[in-house]
Amino acid sequence: NPPAGAFAAFSLGRRSCLGNNFALIEGTLIIALLSRHFEIHPPANVPVEHLMEVTRLLTLVPKNKMHLTLKRR
Repeated sequence: NPPAGAFAAFSLGRRSCLGNNFALIEGTLIIALLSRHFEIHPPANVPVEHLMEVTRLLTLVPKNKMHLTLKRR
């Protein structure tokens, strides 16, 4: 049996992606900057549970598209 994580070479262990933490911080920063200038709303006719469904592949992936509305503050 291969060791755990053998088929996920860039996501686990000592060879994990060096840019992973940077990408998480960058994504958070972009959302924070957007939220300073815009109000972010989910579509009115779609239940929130539908937006939060995920599919398990190698990582969690949204099952449905997430359409958001931005309204300038």
